[in-house]
Amino acid sequence: MRIQGHREYKKREFCNDIPCFVQVEMNKHPAGSDAYETVRKICSSACQFKADDFKNWLTKHDFKVFKDGKEVDFETVKNQCTDYTGTWNLHNWMIKNGFELFKKIEG
Repeated sequence: MRIQGHREYKKREFCNDIPCFVQVEMNKHPAGSDAYETVRKICSSACQFKADDFKNWLTKHDFKVFKDGKEVDFETVKNQCTDYTGTWNLHNWMIKNGFELFKKIEG
């Protein structure tokens, strides 16, 4: 989905911005390589950042949550999410449940 005047959240944008030590290691390997996938498993099973860290980062960087083209309050996401633990868990759940992240384009 596209929203006029907004850009979509880029995959691993939060992880690269923090910077997460696991993401830094992943960036050293070609996507899909054995080494990359080995490190990626750490990301998906033991994310060091909490869901609230991700939420706070999204807020700080002016990202908004949308579902079916309409803005959704983050508390709605938090209340519906069945795995509000780590960042990876939350973002994965959001994708699977049709939530998207967008930021207004400046200019």
